[in-house]
Amino acid sequence: MADDSESAAASDRSLYGPLYGLPYPCLPQDVLSNASAEAVREVLTKRLTSLQREVLAVNALWNATLPINTLPSEILVYIFHLAKPDESDDEDEAAAPQVLFPLIPHVGSYHWVPYMLVCRHWRAVVQSNYSLWRSVDVDLKMDPLKVALERSTTGSVDVAIHGNLLVWDCHREFIESHCTRFRALHLSVYQPPPSFFQKFNQLLPALRELTLISERNRPQFVLMNPNEDPGFDLSLTNFPSLVSVALSGVALLSWETSLLSKLRRLSLFHCSYRGPPLSYSGFLDVLEGMQSLEELRLHGFLSSACPDAAVMTDRVISLPRLEILAVGDIPPLPSPLLRNIRHPQRVQAAGFLTLDPDVNTMEAISFSFLLPPDPTLWPLLSTVEIAEIEASQQVLQIIGRKGEAYLAFDLCVDGSLFYDDFMAHAMLGLAWNFAGAPLREVYIMGGFEDINDNNYTNLLWDLPNLETLCIDADNGSVHTLFSALRDDRFDGSGTGVQIICPKLKTLEIDGLWWKEGSNPMRIIRHTLRHRASKGIFLKRMTLQLRYNGPTMDREVDYRVIKARYFDKLCELVPGGDVIMSRMSDED
Repeated sequence: MADDSESAAASDRSLYGPLYGLPYPCLPQDVLSNASAEAVREVLTKRLTSLQREVLAVNALWNATLPINTLPSEILVYIFHLAKPDESDDEDEAAAPQVLFPLIPHVGSYHWVPYMLVCRHWRAVVQSNYSLWRSVDVDLKMDPLKVALERSTTGSVDVAIHGNLLVWDCHREFIESHCTRFRALHLSVYQPPPSFFQKFNQLLPALRELTLISERNRPQFVLMNPNEDPGFDLSLTNFPSLVSVALSGVALLSWETSLLSKLRRLSLFHCSYRGPPLSYSGFLDVLEGMQSLEELRLHGFLSSACPDAAVMTDRVISLPRLEILAVGDIPPLPSPLLRNIRHPQRVQAAGFLTLDPDVNTMEAISFSFLLPPDPTLWPLLSTVEIAEIEASQQVLQIIGRKGEAYLAFDLCVDGSLFYDDFMAHAMLGLAWNFAGAPLREVYIMGGFEDINDNNYTNLLWDLPNLETLCIDADNGSVHTLFSALRDDRFDGSGTGVQIICPKLKTLEIDGLWWKEGSNPMRIIRHTLRHRASKGIFLKRMTLQLRYNGPTMDREVDYRVIKARYFDKLCELVPGGDVIMSRMSDED
């Protein structure tokens, strides 16, 4: 009997649950029938895991309804960092290229000040967390920097000084006594004395990023003179941790691989070269050694460092991590360097031209010297899908995009204030640069005073795949655009008629002028009717009108003209959208 009781006890211990009791009433009977206990247990385990996930999801929803000040401090700090504005997203880098000077960034200390005013808990979190204060903007007061240095004890800080040399002079001793703790320093100074640059002739072990702008009064695109520019030595001894450099208005005393090979970003804006004689081949040797480089900007440096850079060479160097390449100089210098570096996805090419307003030298305005002799070196030229033009006084820019990749061509023209036909040159440049590319969208901004029908027709006939056309007219009439959109020709077989831009579906015009005796609505309707007769219709048309008349009558006149033409335009865009608005008096 004893053996039987011991055997029963051992059997009870091996059971998964109680020996007696009713089964769970919600358990499907098919789970229990013809199934081993192990199989049932596996099914229930999976269900338990699913229920646990549902509980977590419910808890997450519940936590989301709780006041934010009940969150742990580390979560609050994480949210604060996520809410910090990113300056890199404010402007499109291709549309607003840095050509003349690098930008002094706002590194972020002001962003936390409003949070400190929410409640005592937030104020305590912001004040006590070092990561929120290691990036400091300094204007005329040094209080933010002093607070950051105090709270970080021995940690490093990022500093951007926006108050020019006055701030440095007023607080020189304080800044110099703590500069060894600077992880990043961004500074712009106007006509600094030579003694200013001696401050950088010391060991700065923590410095990883440096932006230094030396401004002087001089012509906009004058060649740099190494004898006039203050010398600056990028010495490995002084900057052992440096990975990002942006300099303007200084003379480099060396161009060697020892320090430059560690850089991830190098930007030289109108800097000269005062080091040992440097051949173009030697210049490329140093560049090729910069295998960590992610961003390279050389504006106005090549003409001083390598006068023989225009010599043709078939050498092509590869920088595997390079994402942005920006080169600007007097012609023909940009072309060789653009040809000798294997291109990343984002490229900016800029030419600095000086024109004599008293001499007809508009033929000098050309994008040809920015292009390589062999277009196959730039495959993006023939594959871009979006193009942008900006043409106004001293600005002549063409951008081609495909996804994240882009090619930006800039002509920075000095002495051009008396020329009004930049737009015609920009249109020619777009047709020349992107010939054969499947462009689907084109955006044009600038002055249109001297644009005629031929300018538009020559451009638009080269864009058979165009679906979207947006015009932002600073001034001038767009009658010529709608005249061009009526153009048609016999097709290649001679048996039919082909109309210009047959795939055009979206048309947007900002700054459409109308006035007494010159009403653009008539020609717009005439053009839409002509295209409709060929079976071609828009899906969306946006017109932003600008009235040239007495201020008090503008709103009334706009309502009258909209009431007269809006429905008629909608009839010519069947099934699509027509949007009509008036530009404000301030625009």
